[in-house]
Amino acid sequence: MGLFRRRRSEFVGLTAEDRQVMTLLVEAGADLRRPRHVDHYLYFEVEDDAIAAAAEATGAGWDVRLDATDSEVPVWCLQVERHEVVLTAELLSEDRTTLRDLAARRNGEYDGWGAEV
Repeated sequence: MGLFRRRRSEFVGLTAEDRQVMTLLVEAGADLRRPRHVDHYLYFEVEDDAIAAAAEATGAGWDVRLDATDSEVPVWCLQVERHEVVLTAELLSEDRTTLRDLAARRNGEYDGWGAEV
């Protein structure tokens, strides 16, 4: 927990959800100074909206994966990825805003992010 305390000031301004994920990463042994793979998740009820969002994200340089969820009513999950990035408050805030706006434009919902330890 010492590393998180030393770096806590770097995460001022993050959402409660982002602080929670960062805390879980540290508790799992993550060195927050190390680059890592980060996944963001967006959900869509309409396949065409999901496809359009995936195309937009790809055009902006993100790696994407689009899958239908296994449920009675199909929901499309768009996984948007960054590779080898160091997590910073600025990066997380920018990505969250960008992807939340993308989801809203395409009638979807941004559901947060996760990262490898």
